[in-house]
Formats: sequence, C-alpha cells, structure tokens
Amino acid sequence: EINNLDAEEPIDISDQIEELAPLPQNVIKMRYVEEKTFKEIGEQLGTSEVNARKMLSRAVKNLKEIISEKDNDR
Repeated sequence: EINNLDAEEPIDISDQIEELAPLPQNVIKMRYVEEKTFKEIGEQLGTSEVNARKMLSRAVKNLKEIISEKDNDR
C-alpha cells in the first residue's frame, strides 16, 4: 500500500504493480517489500548499485503513470 495524499486511506497498488514488466516488478518488490539495499538489488540482478537505483526510478515512474491512467479512467 502507498499513501495517497488526496485520499483518506492508503490505496492498494498491487494490481498496478502486476501491470509492470517482470524486471520492474521485481525491483520494486526487492526494495519496498524485501527492504533490500541498492547494493543488494544490484548484486542479485548482476548489475551495479547505480543501475539498480536507475531501474527503481524508472519502475516507480512507470507505476505512477499506470496509477494516473487508472485515476483518469474513473
């Protein structure tokens, strides 16, 4: 769940996360569910800490776009 500043209650974004490609899904889950460091994420994915940060940034950007599209469809 993530807090939506415009809503009174947290919203469940698990369905929107499922709409992402597998790699961004995994990066988000590793960081926010498993609470891994960027170093740990990079090691697990065979990439650098910097690239792990970039992957998460892109994944979150894509997730925000998906959530925004869903809100606009309402």
